Amino acid sequence: MSTFQCSATRPCRSDLCCSADGYCSSTAAACDRAAGCQSGCKSIPSPTACQTQVTVPDFQSTLFNPITRTGTTSVLAPNGVLRPAGASCVPTNYALKPCDLVDAMDGAASCPYCLFYYDAVREALEAYDFATLDCAPAGSKRAAAFLAQMRHETGYLRTLYQPLDGGSGAFHVIPMHFPALIAGIPRLAAAVAAELPWTNLNEIATSVTSNSTLQRMLGLIIQRPEHAFLTAGYWLTEAAAARLDSRCGDLRVRADEGIGVYNGEDRSTGYYEISRCIFGSLRDDYGLTQRVQAYKDIAKYTTQYSSSYVRTPPAYATTPTPTPAVDWTTLGIVIGVTIIAVFLADRLSRYLRRTGRIRPFWLKRAPGPATATVPVHGKSKVGAEVAGMQKSGKRDGARTESRTELNPMGGGGGKSQEALSVRTSPTLGGEKNMPGSRSSRHCESWI
Repeated sequence: MSTFQCSATRPCRSDLCCSADGYCSSTAAACDRAAGCQSGCKSIPSPTACQTQVTVPDFQSTLFNPITRTGTTSVLAPNGVLRPAGASCVPTNYALKPCDLVDAMDGAASCPYCLFYYDAVREALEAYDFATLDCAPAGSKRAAAFLAQMRHETGYLRTLYQPLDGGSGAFHVIPMHFPALIAGIPRLAAAVAAELPWTNLNEIATSVTSNSTLQRMLGLIIQRPEHAFLTAGYWLTEAAAARLDSRCGDLRVRADEGIGVYNGEDRSTGYYEISRCIFGSLRDDYGLTQRVQAYKDIAKYTTQYSSSYVRTPPAYATTPTPTPAVDWTTLGIVIGVTIIAVFLADRLSRYLRRTGRIRPFWLKRAPGPATATVPVHGKSKVGAEVAGMQKSGKRDGARTESRTELNPMGGGGGKSQEALSVRTSPTLGGEKNMPGSRSSRHCESWI
């Protein structure tokens, strides 16, 4: 049995699935047959029942044991739940229900794996006191903040791994912070020690950023549901301050402030500050708009949370997909570039025709009578061919026409050189070549 790499003929150990790309994992994407699971696949509970039902069976199980947290502060309330800033009451917890999670992730269509991860998400909320109900008014700002960041980072709980930078877990924590997660989450530390006995935390800290194989192994352990969502809770309560910026502090306090105020690179408040302490900088976080929208969407549900909350199925199942708006800026740029390209092409064409380098097909003349050119210097002279034709007279009704034109190539010694062009034009029935007729024109404009 394998722990990390696998195939259809080389299965993983019994509690892991062999993903489509050949790695052992227990994520929904790895265990879903529809996503290409090769072996050890699991049934994925469908969240579609939440579109119509007020309640569904509670999927909470005894799979996860409560963890022991360290680093608690003096602002903890008597019952062990962090007291919201300025609150005079002792807050209580709200038990997240399965369909509450589906609602927060924007419905069954957006989050096909919601019920698969329900146990793990609920455990993380309660273990790190993010299921705490507000004293007044009813609701849970902490649950809104936690679920909104998780929705943005995981793409509606579709992925717990980011291949671009190796980030793993519910917040896609990058490898350089893996040692902090291992040191701060006892369950994760035990799994790493059991599955990577040849290394230790000190070696991981010194080599994880340069050892891609170690990064992948640790990432596979961290992204397992029983670890992935705990890493999000630990980051918000302790790791952000320890690893990113000490001014982040305990972000549960920021969650109690609601959405807060955005102050750019300066110290923001509320959910905006939580976003900075996850991404690292609001100025560079191009996903800030999506993070804020996720919070606003989820707050519609979490503000109703209470010990007696009864869920009303939302209307997201029948909401039509909005028609994309016309991007007038892009359309204007395309039209402008097209006009400039047509103008430049026209000017180039005119220049080439004026200089005689090209001739449009509609102005090209049909093959005419033979022309003989005899270059001479000084006064004009008639070549031997002209003389011969003069002796023959008007043989076969043909007339001889001679002209002298300036040779555009010039002559040697600074003198102009002339070329004598001789054209013979057959005339039918003795008809004369009248001025302006095709046979009498010598210089033509091609423009």
